[in-house]
Amino acid sequence: MLKLPLAAKAACFALGLNFVAGQAAAVPIAYAVNGSFNGAGEGGYSGSFVYDADTGFYSAINIVTTAGTVVGPNTFTASSGFNSAAQIRVTSNPGNPAAGRCLVLSLDNTLTNAGAARTVSSIYDYTNFGAANCDSFDNGAPLRQGTSGTVAKAASTPTPVPVPTMTEWAMILLGMLLAGVAALTIQRRRAA
Repeated sequence: MLKLPLAAKAACFALGLNFVAGQAAAVPIAYAVNGSFNGAGEGGYSGSFVYDADTGFYSAINIVTTAGTVVGPNTFTASSGFNSAAQIRVTSNPGNPAAGRCLVLSLDNTLTNAGAARTVSSIYDYTNFGAANCDSFDNGAPLRQGTSGTVAKAASTPTPVPVPTMTEWAMILLGMLLAGVAALTIQRRRAA
């Protein structure tokens, strides 16, 4: 049985990677959101955001709430940083979050890169929240809340962002280098 030194095994592995190497891409999905708050005349919400399930990052947030009987309209454009794949927390005042409003949308299931539609299981519109990440609220009760709405993949999704990987030529050169080291190691062992 032929025993290969570690360098030869590494070279074979690198050459094998040459055949499967390719360009990886993270695909963030643009979502549209809309729904209404509970109660007659309490208004609604609509807008969009981009979510990348690979990184858990929200971007391009633009959610607008319409006026209700208790509170006026507002635009939410910044992530609070305290988000998950099933809950979105956004603020209306990214420069001074404690002086703005906070919108918390909870979904019936997590968002994925597949872009499947989700139902909004609850939404809360708070004011005067105490922390920049919308995880605590000074007034204890939301100004308004809702249990209806949808989050669905928007009509146009951004172009995939290329993730840096080794190119095919770099993989070929690495494979050749490792093959050369392996050949040198085998030759030295035979000579000894």
